[in-house]
Amino acid sequence: MNSKETYDFLSISKTEKVILSCAGLYPSSPRNSIFCRIRQIITLSVIVLVVVPITVFGIQNISNTMKSTQAFFISLSIVASIVKIINFIINLDKLVLFKKYLSSDIFHDKAWINIKRMKRDMEDISKVSKFYGLMITTGLIALFMEPFFDKSDENSYFRLPFESWIPWDISDFRNYMLTYLAQTSFATTAAVTTAAIDSLFATMCSIVCTEIRVLKYNLGNLDYFAPDLLVRNELRRNIILYEEILNASEAIEKLFSYGVLGQFFSSIIVICFTLFHLISPSMDEESDPLARYSYLTSCLAYLMCMLAEVSIYCIYGQGVLTESSDINQATYLSNWYVSNIHAKKDLIMLRERAKRPIILTAGGLFPLTLETLVKIFKTSYSFLAVLRQRN
Repeated sequence: MNSKETYDFLSISKTEKVILSCAGLYPSSPRNSIFCRIRQIITLSVIVLVVVPITVFGIQNISNTMKSTQAFFISLSIVASIVKIINFIINLDKLVLFKKYLSSDIFHDKAWINIKRMKRDMEDISKVSKFYGLMITTGLIALFMEPFFDKSDENSYFRLPFESWIPWDISDFRNYMLTYLAQTSFATTAAVTTAAIDSLFATMCSIVCTEIRVLKYNLGNLDYFAPDLLVRNELRRNIILYEEILNASEAIEKLFSYGVLGQFFSSIIVICFTLFHLISPSMDEESDPLARYSYLTSCLAYLMCMLAEVSIYCIYGQGVLTESSDINQATYLSNWYVSNIHAKKDLIMLRERAKRPIILTAGGLFPLTLETLVKIFKTSYSFLAVLRQRN
C-alpha cells in the first residue's frame, strides 16, 4: 500500500482546520481572498468587543482588589489571544510553507516500521488535542454557569460570566439575555480559536519530532557494506530530509514565536491573579456555600486551562530540542567506520549541523523548554507573594 494512502500528516488536525478556516486563519483558500480577510476581521472584532468592556470595568474598580484583578487577568488572557491571532495572520504564509514541506516525497518514508511509528506518534498527539479541547470546554462551561449559582442578592440574578462595563441597563431580562449570549459567544470564539492554534502548534511539533525519529532510525540502520552508490544516495536522501526538518522548524518558529511571547508574559500575571482569587476569601462566610464553591470551581477551571496552554508550548518545544539533540549519536549506531571517503564527508556535513539542536523560542528571547516553564511558575508565585503581602 502506498505510504501517502496509509498516512496523512494533517489528518489528525481536522477539527483545528475547521475552526481556523472559519476564523480565516487556515489557508484553504488564497491568503488574500476577500472572504478570508472578512473572517479574520470579524474574529478579531468580536474578541475586542469582549476585552474592552472588561478592561474598562477593571479600571473603574481599581480600588477594589478582587474585582480589578479578576478583570485584568481575564483581559490579559484575551489580549494574549489577540496577539497570537495577529501574529498568526501576519505569518500565515509559513503555514502554507509547512504544508508544502509535508507534501514532499522525502517526508513520506515507505518503510513499514517508520509508518507504524508515525501513526503511533500522531495518535498520541490526537489524544492530547482532544483532552486539551475537553479542558477548554469544561472551563468555559464552568465560567458561563457560575453566575446562575450566585443568588446572594437581587442584582446577582443579572450577573454576567465576566463582570464588564455595559453602557445599557441589563436589569431588563431581555437586555440581560442578549448581553449574556453575546458575551459568551464572543468569549467562546476567542477561547476556541486560541485553543485551535495551540493544538496546531503541538501537532506541527509532533510531526517534526516524528520525522527526526525517522531520520535517526535511517541513520542508525544504514548499511555501509552496501554498494557505494546506494550508500551515498541513501545518505544524501537523509541529509535532504534533515534540511526539510530544519525548514519546517523554522516555519513553526515564525508562525508562533511572537504569539507565544505574548502568551508567556500574560500567563505570568494571569496565573498569579487566578491563584490570588483561589486562596483569598472572595465572599463573606455567610454567603451561599454553593455560590462560593461555584466561584472557586470557575477560577480553578480557568487556572487549569492557563497552565495547560502555556505547558503545551514548553513541553512540545522541549520535545523538539530533545529529539534533535540525539541525531549525532544516531550516526554511531551504524557501521559508518567501513564507509568510503565520500560517505564520510557527507556524514561530517550532517554531524556539524547536528551539533546545534533545534531550539524553538518565544520571540527569540525564551527557549520553549521545561526550564522556561518552571521559570514562569516561579515568577508567578513571586508576584503572588508580593500581591498577598500588599493586600
